[in-house]
Amino acid sequence: MRSYRLELTKQMTDVLDEIIPTLAIGEGTSALVARIGKSILKAAAEERASYQTLLAAASDERARLEGVSGDAEMMASNALIT
Repeated sequence: MRSYRLELTKQMTDVLDEIIPTLAIGEGTSALVARIGKSILKAAAEERASYQTLLAAASDERARLEGVSGDAEMMASNALIT
């Protein structure tokens, strides 16, 4: 059991290390990392603990968060134009 937990912890860390360089650097980056980390933990808790499923959960969360961030930036840009 202990070796399984160590392996799972390593997989979660590896997934986060793979996702972090793909994030746009700016304000709120640490909050994005925390939210993505939370999605990885949630996927692991739901027993979707293969590297690929953890990576998919992290990638989905990154895309969702960047979409929200992108929408906010677009609305701010539109407000400046009008």
